[in-house]
Amino acid sequence: MKFFRHILLKKNEDIDYYATIGNTGEKEEEYLVILLEDWEQKELFDNKDSIVVSLPEDHKITLPIKTSFETPGSHEITVLRIANCYQEIDPYSFDVEAANTLWIDIK
Repeated sequence: MKFFRHILLKKNEDIDYYATIGNTGEKEEEYLVILLEDWEQKELFDNKDSIVVSLPEDHKITLPIKTSFETPGSHEITVLRIANCYQEIDPYSFDVEAANTLWIDIK
């Protein structure tokens, strides 16, 4: 996944954000993708709070994300990619393979 930097926006200003998710492995993999805003899970798009994507080896996709913040101050958007999403995991301890983070200051 790509790493994004810090931006400055106005209250309720729309943020058009694009997260690129890739599979650099040697076989097709399925990934669970979730969006966190200030560490709370939010809707990605189409009323879904998570999606599962299947990516062939050496393939990537770009997901469009649109959001805004009402509260002035510093905020964080994080997109997580979790591999092996159908395996049983400990909900308090599991590996996140990659994260995409954007820091936002709302004035």
